[in-house]
Amino acid sequence: MRKVNGIKVGKVTRREPGNGLPPWVRQRAATRGYADALEPLSLYVNEKDVRNAYDCVAQGNGAKCVMAQAGRRLGAEAVYFYRTTAWIDFGEGPIVRFQTTKSIYNNIIEPFDRGDFEAIAVGHYPLTPPAPSKTLEAERARSAKTGKRINSGERKIVSHTERVVMAPHE
Repeated sequence: MRKVNGIKVGKVTRREPGNGLPPWVRQRAATRGYADALEPLSLYVNEKDVRNAYDCVAQGNGAKCVMAQAGRRLGAEAVYFYRTTAWIDFGEGPIVRFQTTKSIYNNIIEPFDRGDFEAIAVGHYPLTPPAPSKTLEAERARSAKTGKRINSGERKIVSHTERVVMAPHE
């Protein structure tokens, strides 16, 4: 079992993820790979993290948000937060993917993105390993079974045409 910064990770994928991650995250992931965390990671958000994120004017920027500020204190080189997942780059090895909790979204991300400084609740927030049904491997298996490509970055073009019946000219 492989460890990254002391955290056990699952199977490492060595290709560019096809989701909406920023280009710098996709490039690093394509070079070093990415994997799901198999162990939780605890982040403690403090007032300084909130001030630093506001100083960066980071609303809507998952790489400079409050949670990213807290992640950097744990030695992460870069952190990127989505609504339900977090990608942490510890500078070497694969980028590690965690699942975020609803409390992170409700108490940190959502108030921060709307600019409500007072509503951000500092405290302890765990990042958890993805649930078995949400792992990268499970998503790939599901997409192979259904024939849909998940995280491919490609969009399937669907063309809809209607049958047109023209009236005869008189």
